[in-house]
Amino acid sequence: LPQSNVPYELSDYGLIQLWSDLGQVDEASRIAKDIARQSQQYFTWADDLSNGHMVNKSASVRREYRQHLACLKDLKKMAESDGLGETPKINLNEDAVNEINAVLNAAFSSAQMKNTYESILNAYESNWAQLTAAISSLGMSKPTEEEVAALVYGFQDLYDQIVELSTDPGIQQGGFAARLSKLKKEMEDSPFGQEMQKAFSLSDTATVE
Repeated sequence: LPQSNVPYELSDYGLIQLWSDLGQVDEASRIAKDIARQSQQYFTWADDLSNGHMVNKSASVRREYRQHLACLKDLKKMAESDGLGETPKINLNEDAVNEINAVLNAAFSSAQMKNTYESILNAYESNWAQLTAAISSLGMSKPTEEEVAALVYGFQDLYDQIVELSTDPGIQQGGFAARLSKLKKEMEDSPFGQEMQKAFSLSDTATVE
């Protein structure tokens, strides 16, 4: 089926794996390049939306924006070696890999992505401020086990999200690495964070024993 008549969708990227498994690198690369170009067109369209239009479509636009990014990031990860001797999960020619990287680099540097990262960091910092206030209030009354468990979960969940985001190439390219690193260090250096690290260290030791 010609792509001009039946365009590929993001959900079709599994075809890339199938062609690669059959040793048809050119076919796999052709589909990968087409999906990368579609993503590039979507990123360009989303970045060009006026503020008024974006207000009405922000949720759906950002959701699909993330879907395009996730698809390209998966393709990039599967097409690259981990540097530890493991072969790539899919074989693509150099042109396809370069096109995927170019689209991703442009997306990570776009105004849309910078706004997205800005919103995420604002939310993380707000969550940490709320957690800090809740932790400080523990000394004013005897907390229940449920309250302590909720704080532990909230701390660990936020910390895990920060660690995961720190590996996102868009954080570095968007200039947010220092801000995220500062927030991570604040959590680690807080009394609650130090207690959490001690608890995890003890738990790991017990597991090994």
